[in-house]
Amino acid sequence: MSPSSRPSLLRLFGTLAVGTIAISTSAPFIKLAGMRPFALASGRLLGVAILYALVGRDLFSAWRGLERRERARAIVAGMFLAAHLGCWIWAFEFTDLPSAVLLLVLQPLFAAWFGSFVFREKVTSSAITAVILAIVGLLIITFDDLAISPKQLVGDALAAAASLFMVIFMSLGRTLRPRMSLPAYMTMTYGGAGVWSLILALLMGTPLLGYPTSSYLWLLGLIFITTGVGHAAFNYVLPHVRLFTVNIATVAEPALSILGAVLFLGQRLTIYELIGGALLMAALFVGVRDEKQGTAATQIEQVALE
Repeated sequence: MSPSSRPSLLRLFGTLAVGTIAISTSAPFIKLAGMRPFALASGRLLGVAILYALVGRDLFSAWRGLERRERARAIVAGMFLAAHLGCWIWAFEFTDLPSAVLLLVLQPLFAAWFGSFVFREKVTSSAITAVILAIVGLLIITFDDLAISPKQLVGDALAAAASLFMVIFMSLGRTLRPRMSLPAYMTMTYGGAGVWSLILALLMGTPLLGYPTSSYLWLLGLIFITTGVGHAAFNYVLPHVRLFTVNIATVAEPALSILGAVLFLGQRLTIYELIGGALLMAALFVGVRDEKQGTAATQIEQVALE
């Protein structure tokens, strides 16, 4: 990826901000849909794949343009994306929202590790500071709501696995995205993940139909807003910034959820939410500061996966 083809930082950060707002709808939409994990995951993934297939219509030419190992990487990436969504949705059957949200901080931690060892990205003092701020902010917001039980530990483990699988998916996709348009990439990887999810749903005997009408409406929200806008925005910026930078944006999700509850549901803001939310936004600011200062991502051609 040549420097001349890199979008401006204003465009990249603007896209990342829009994506962050869109993915903040993930947890509430999942809870409101009330569908079985892989039924919801397959519907969401296949739905967004169809959406982008209609938008781009260049899937087959993009597939033909890939080398054999790149095609294999796309298939494996779809497996990890399916595992991410399945585990994330499944986690809410065992753990509560505060615990799952707290574990979002693992995603930038995993991203820092993968970025360092796979993409030769330097773990800067700003990245370390951002993670510490995120941990403290999330603890302040969720501390009163946290509970520990054997059942909840299973949910926490699923949420942690979901964070790891998403970072692996992004790592695999990092070298694929520059090889094709965004619609083709979304159709290929999310469509593949949807097929994997559908196979798992069928093997597990998960009902795909028979849910209330409201469940399918919330599913549409996950397709068009959370994934169609949120995930697409993250995949757009993925080749141009550090892996850590993309994933640190997830820590803003709790703060945005709280803000939405205050603005639209009339919820009263507590002092803990105010302090914790401020720390999360500070973590986001510190985490992306290196990009603004010019310490951009290592060139895609230098990655160890090649």
